[in-house]
Amino acid sequence: MMLVTRLGFLDLFDYVPALPGEQVSDLLASSIESNGQRYASLDWLRRMKAAAGRTKDLLDLEMLPE
Repeated sequence: MMLVTRLGFLDLFDYVPALPGEQVSDLLASSIESNGQRYASLDWLRRMKAAAGRTKDLLDLEMLPE
């Protein structure tokens, strides 16, 4: 589901995008909290972008810190 907010678009998923066999609970267990919000860890972000394989995701992978 995609929501439009005053800050921009927000995608909501009940599965891990590009990795449907993975458990959302595993992604959440390793998520990072910042200012009361939870974000996917860099490891998960890399895995999701690599699995998606879109040009923009592959370019993002090159720019992510090690």
